[in-house]
Amino acid sequence: MVELLTGYPLFPGEDESDQMACIIEMFGLPNKKFLATCKRERYFITSRGLPRYCVQSVDERGVTVTTGGYSKRGRYRGPPLSRDIVAALISSGATEAAGDALLVDFLRRCLEVNPEDRITAPEAIRHDWLRRRQSSAQTKHVEGSNARSSHAHFSLDGSTANMPNRRR
Repeated sequence: MVELLTGYPLFPGEDESDQMACIIEMFGLPNKKFLATCKRERYFITSRGLPRYCVQSVDERGVTVTTGGYSKRGRYRGPPLSRDIVAALISSGATEAAGDALLVDFLRRCLEVNPEDRITAPEAIRHDWLRRRQSSAQTKHVEGSNARSSHAHFSLDGSTANMPNRRR
């Protein structure tokens, strides 16, 4: 949906593993309950619960530090939760979308990794961002219907009963 709206991918992964790295970088690791239902978890998450693209080390104070890693083509992917959706939209060139708080909220809720936390279809339809777009589209339709249209109007059954005065 983001790509259709903005023209830019939100998760520009190079392959399946890199795609997961992009998602984990933004939304973090899914919870253990959800991961237990995933058949291919081991391809993306180590047995210690670390994303496979990340590197874990111990600093001079003895603190464990998780850093990101690089894709096959050398693109850096940060550790879990190190990238924000607004920053991702801006860096991909979708600055107008990044400034729309309702859109950002809608995207965050739609892209929630854990299905139990994700927005449902009925909730999505009632979300303020979609309601605003719908009312904007209705306003444009009303304004456009006052002007003479050269486009045919077809009904769902394929009839041309609503066509403007044209040869039928």
